[in-house]
Amino acid sequence: MASDRSHVPEDSSSAGVDGPPAPEPLRVRLRHAPVTAVLLGACTLLYALTLAGTLPPAPAPLAKATDPLATALASLLTLSPEESLGTLRQLGALELSRIWLDHEWWRLLSTGLLHGSLLHLVLNMLALLSVGEWTEHAWGRLRTVLLFFLASIGGSLASLAWSESVLVLGASAGILGQAGALWLARIWGPPDLRAELAPISARSLGFLILLCLALGLLVPG
Repeated sequence: MASDRSHVPEDSSSAGVDGPPAPEPLRVRLRHAPVTAVLLGACTLLYALTLAGTLPPAPAPLAKATDPLATALASLLTLSPEESLGTLRQLGALELSRIWLDHEWWRLLSTGLLHGSLLHLVLNMLALLSVGEWTEHAWGRLRTVLLFFLASIGGSLASLAWSESVLVLGASAGILGQAGALWLARIWGPPDLRAELAPISARSLGFLILLCLALGLLVPG
């Protein structure tokens, strides 16, 4: 599949004496990377639905009211487990019992688009935007979709084997799959692809991949 390489950022060494070109606006970047834009939108929409499901309903006349603003602010770091578990289950979070007992294998796909807090979402979306653009420019739209979801499924299967969490969710596995593909292509890819990916530091990218893997292994949950 032919890739669209007309919008790949130029290397600063070929940008002339005036330095590298000014960064493009976000809307332009997303227009040049539609698959990444759709993934960003899907994750954001599903998080909004998750957050909406955690907001307290209108209280009974004699019940103590719960402040929706306080709930929303608390979600910056983590969604309340009591309110969010049911919503996340309905939206397709990965849960061990629902895979093996109920055979809901579709959760291997859906769980990679769900997030457990605003911080979780923002960090993953920044990473997805960063590596997704390069992946899409290097290999095209179809391969970008396949790479993201195959890596996400692989991460979900690994979580089924090793994770002790009640629910497993997040786009990290799909993003790390894209990052790993870029790292391999940057070092061992064809000469023209290595030249195209030259602005990417293979050392920095490899360090960040190892750091994310180490955090996943060492940090509980």
